Order: sequence, then C-alpha cells, then structure tokens
Amino acid sequence: MAKIRFPISGGFPNIPEDTYKLQIQKPELAYAKGSGMPQIQCRLVVTEGENDGVEIPHQYSLQENILWRLGNDMRILGLMDEFPEGEPFEIEDTEIVERLDGAQGYGYIFTDTYRGTPRSKLSRFLTEEEALLERGKKKETEKAKGYHKARKEEPLEPF
Repeated sequence: MAKIRFPISGGFPNIPEDTYKLQIQKPELAYAKGSGMPQIQCRLVVTEGENDGVEIPHQYSLQENILWRLGNDMRILGLMDEFPEGEPFEIEDTEIVERLDGAQGYGYIFTDTYRGTPRSKLSRFLTEEEALLERGKKKETEKAKGYHKARKEEPLEPF
C-alpha cells in the first residue's frame, strides 16, 4: 500500500521565490482558453531540494509578438545551438515540442497572484552563471538578515 498525500487546497503550487533546477515535462500544442491563440503547455518540475517534484504549470504563447520569450528560453537551454543567433529562422511547432520535452535548466520562480490566490510562475530560465549569482545573492541576503542556517551548499550540477 502507498500513502497518498492530499494537498491542503486545490489551488496552484506556491513555492518560495528562488532559483530552481527545473525539467520541462509533458509539453503539448494547445489553444489558450481565453483567446483561443496557439500555445505550448507544459509542466516545470523542480528536480532538487525541499521542493523536489513540485510541478508548476507553464505556457509559451506562439503569437509572433511574444515568440522572443520561447526563443530566449530555448537558447539558454541549449535547444537552438544550430541556428545562428540574431537571424530569423523557421522551425516546426512539433519540433519545438520535441526539443522542449525533458529539457533541464535553472529557472527563477516568482510568486504571482491570480484571482487572489498566490501561485508560482517562471520568470525565465537562467544561464548556469546567472543561477550561481542568484543563489549567491540569496545566501548573502540571508546572512545579512541574520537567519542564515548552517548548511552544506550543494554545487550546481552540469546537465
């Protein structure tokens, strides 16, 4: 028999704002409920630390005026290295989904409020250098505030 953990509420996941190691899972082409515009829906799964296993819903709009966001994240994740940076190119939407599936990287998670309920959202994926800087800033802030706990810091793992 397995124990089943029930959430306190049926709301959205809400974890502390921080830099997390994330894996993109279950990307799929879909249409936004409100606008009907095409998008890619996926789950961002935390793969380390206290919040290991937490799934955060995420969407990438496929509208032309906001494709830069998807492009930036894919480039940081190393999913577009064969395309010249700064030049236009074309790629099938299904290939984008395939490339995103299982991709891993460090992302900054922040808290947003939707209809009065706090929820965790991805700000953006970070390069490994940016992730190290963010984690270092948090550690220094905790020390300055006097609540830094003595703990062994785990080094960032390469992918």
